[in-house]
Amino acid sequence: MDFIDDKNGENLTNLHRVLIDNQENLHLQGVCKVENFDTGSIWLETNRGDLVIEGEELHIAHLDLDGKELKVCGKISGVRYAVNTKDGKRVKAAGKHLLDRLLK
Repeated sequence: MDFIDDKNGENLTNLHRVLIDNQENLHLQGVCKVENFDTGSIWLETNRGDLVIEGEELHIAHLDLDGKELKVCGKISGVRYAVNTKDGKRVKAAGKHLLDRLLK
């Protein structure tokens, strides 16, 4: 069942929105899956592709996969979509240190 927002006429099941307040709070709509997280980064699968949240002292304050919603607190330094290779495979280690990639 698709839900429609009466105000904007948007399909809420496919809504993708990233809202950052004061570089300390992030609210994300459209989350499908949390793939990996620690205090320095959170890797997500969203309805618009893979997303990486980077920062310091990050923690997930709220997660509702049924509602496709995530709230993160901490010092947010970046939000970026993950890179795909030519064959369509995700490059999960993009932007990580060599030691982190070897130990994972």
